[in-house]
Amino acid sequence: MRESEEYNEAMEHIRQTTQIIFTPDDFSEGNFLLYSEGMHENHELPDLEIRGVPGMFSNSASSLINEINAYRIVNRNNPVLVGQTMRWNTGDILVEESEVYDNTLLLKSRLTDVECCVQCECREAGVTE
Repeated sequence: MRESEEYNEAMEHIRQTTQIIFTPDDFSEGNFLLYSEGMHENHELPDLEIRGVPGMFSNSASSLINEINAYRIVNRNNPVLVGQTMRWNTGDILVEESEVYDNTLLLKSRLTDVECCVQCECREAGVTE
């Protein structure tokens, strides 16, 4: 079986055996907490959570959780671990242990600060002194 077929089957299986819970995030006013439910019970893998998600990104965050859960089923020999940084199409994701839920991994953005160099930006824009 080709890897893409295996992944597609895993995505369908995830949709049948897990659900994404969407709730206001107590830690971040105006944003939401999304987490999977069913990975631990059905697949013996930790569930996943993402905090501080703006409402307009809730569908993207739900898709991300499902994609990573499908990846974890297909790639059991390459587990997602606490302290690991994952490269994903959304950017670099830092994996931490959830402070709120048992058997759950917290997915956080690895990028937390924007480093700005005005001189570098000017040079790249072609500005000369």
